[in-house]
Amino acid sequence: MRTFKILLMLMVVFTLGYADVNNTSNIIKNTNIITTEHSLEPQTDDKVNPDLLNTLPAVNILNLSGVDYNGIEIECFRINTLPNSEAGILYLEDGETAITSGQFLTLKEANAMHFNPDENFEGNATFTYASVDSNELVDSTPATVTLPIVAPVVAPAMVDTENNESNVNSNINTDTDTTDHLIHDENCACQSYEESVPSVSTFGLLLMLLLSIWITHIHLKKGL
Repeated sequence: MRTFKILLMLMVVFTLGYADVNNTSNIIKNTNIITTEHSLEPQTDDKVNPDLLNTLPAVNILNLSGVDYNGIEIECFRINTLPNSEAGILYLEDGETAITSGQFLTLKEANAMHFNPDENFEGNATFTYASVDSNELVDSTPATVTLPIVAPVVAPAMVDTENNESNVNSNINTDTDTTDHLIHDENCACQSYEESVPSVSTFGLLLMLLLSIWITHIHLKKGL
C-alpha cells in the first residue's frame, strides 16, 4: 500500500564556547553534525480489476505496480496472500501454473497473471502483494488486488402478453385441413397415403357413364 513518508536529513552547524572562573574565554571550532540517511521502503498500489464472469476460463488480470522513492527501480513483487480457494485460482501466464503464497514474481510475470474464477462463486476475490526494490527492501504495507466475480445475466423467456402464452406455442401446428397429403421421404421408411373424398362432379360423370351404357344395352336388345 502506498503511504507518504518524509525523510529528514539534518545538518547542524554551531559554535561552542565556554568561559572559566577567571573569565578567560575559549572558542571551539565550528562543529558539523549530520544525521545518517535511511533508505525508504518501496510502495505498492492497490488495484480493482474490472468484473470477471464466473463462467470464464483463466483470464488475464490487471498488472501489478509500485514505486520506489530512493530513485531505484522496483525489482519484483512478492505475493503475500492468495484468493480464497472457493473463489478461484491465481495462475502464471500459461494459465496452468498456480501461484503460491510468498512467491516472488518478476515484472514480466506480474504483468501476465491469470485468474480462473470458480463457476459457483459470486463476490470479490482478493489477494495481497508487496513491491521489492533492487536493494531488496520490501514494502511492509502490502497492497490489495480486488477481483469482482459476477454471474452471467440470463435473459427471461419471451411471453406474448396479449394472448398470455409463451412464444414456444408458436411452433404448434394449427393446420385444420382434414385432407391427408401424400408424404414421401427417401430417408424415411414410413409413408402416409393421400385419401381424398370424391367430389360431386366425379359422381355425376360416373352416373352419366352408367346411364349411357344402360341405354345402349336397351337399344341393342330391341334391335335383336
